[in-house]
Amino acid sequence: MALGKNVKTIREAKGISQDYLSELTGRVVSQGAIAALEKRDSKSSRYAGALAKALGVPLSVLLDESVTSAEEIQNLDTKQKGYIRFPLLENFAGMGRGDYIGDYPEIVNWVEVTREWAMQKLQNVPHAAIRVITGRGQSMRGVFSDGDLIFVDSRVKEFEADDIYVFRWHGRVQIKRLQFIGNGQVRILSANSEDYPPIDADLKDVEIGGRAIAAWTLVTL
Repeated sequence: MALGKNVKTIREAKGISQDYLSELTGRVVSQGAIAALEKRDSKSSRYAGALAKALGVPLSVLLDESVTSAEEIQNLDTKQKGYIRFPLLENFAGMGRGDYIGDYPEIVNWVEVTREWAMQKLQNVPHAAIRVITGRGQSMRGVFSDGDLIFVDSRVKEFEADDIYVFRWHGRVQIKRLQFIGNGQVRILSANSEDYPPIDADLKDVEIGGRAIAAWTLVTL
């Protein structure tokens, strides 16, 4: 039965316990009932509506027999809504002088946008290759702002041409422009060059996680 399997898959992907899921249903579904359903000890589907609402997915997705992973559930969910979901660029985040991984908790794990918006704004990049990160710091002021959600082409793992990349250098993550200067070196350039002067680095020491292609800016009122 798909219900118990899918409930367990998406519950674990969201990092919530059976007891907390029960709480999210308003205790309409007990922790014991959830446990039995996930163990296939119960074939009852009378809880399906409450569980779908608590897990934040359509009932049709929760009952779909074809899915085998949380990612497939998310893809079915967003496809039905006419939305595309872009997940976090794992192991990369930060902007400014650079952050060590784990310095800050990530603000988002994924961003969901309409398919129409994605087709207009993120052209020429397969949607499956796009990831998002949160930019932090002031080094790219005028291009990106602190707190921007940055869309990244995760296919790009090597320096291709002068452009803005997400990369790790000496253990710190940066979102800055890389300019090739010859002899196997690149210049790390900030938009805010007064506070963040250029730095020359050996290209072999730069681990590229992707190329920045767009950003959303949060405007405070």
